Amino acid sequence: MYPQPSDSYVLGFCMGSLAAVAVSCSRSLSELLPIAVQTVLIAFRLGLCALEMRDRVDGCSDDRGDPWSTIVWGLDPQQARDQIEVFCQTTNVPQTRRPWISCISKNAITLSGSPSTLRAFCAMPQMAQHRTALIPICLPAHNGALFTQADITTILDTTPTTPWEQLPGQIPYISHVTGNV
Repeated sequence: MYPQPSDSYVLGFCMGSLAAVAVSCSRSLSELLPIAVQTVLIAFRLGLCALEMRDRVDGCSDDRGDPWSTIVWGLDPQQARDQIEVFCQTTNVPQTRRPWISCISKNAITLSGSPSTLRAFCAMPQMAQHRTALIPICLPAHNGALFTQADITTILDTTPTTPWEQLPGQIPYISHVTGNV
C-alpha cells in the first residue's frame, strides 16, 4: 500500500530529499514512476555539477577521490566558524577552498572542504581535542558560495515539467533544515 497523506510524512537528507519529494508528489507507484525517472535525471545532473565544481576547485590533484567531509564531535558551530576564519587568515586559503560547515547536529558538526584543505584544518592544534571521522562524501556539497542559482537553473532547465505539474504535493514533506512541513 502506498503512503497516504492522512497518516504519512516524507523526509530526506541531502540527495535523499529528491527521492522524498518524488514520493510526496505521488498517490501510487504508477504515478511515482514518471517522477522517479525525472528525479534520477536531476540527481545525475546535480552529481555532474558537483563533479565539475570539484574539478574547478581542486584541479587535478592526487586526492581527487578523497573525502570532502569530516564529522567533528564536541565543536559547536560558532567555534567552528571562528576556527575556520583563523585558519583561512593564517594560511591565505582562496575563497573557493575555504572549509565550511555542511551539517549541524546536537553533538557534532560536519565540516567540508577540499581534501587537502580539510586535512590541514583538522591538523591544527585547536582541533586535536576533538574526535573526527572522515565520511565518504567525495564531492563538494552544501555550499552557497560555490553553487549558485545559475547552477540550479541549468539543472532544472533540462528537466521536463510535465510530470511535476500534473502531480502537486500529496504527502507532506518535512524539511530536514527547518523541521517545517
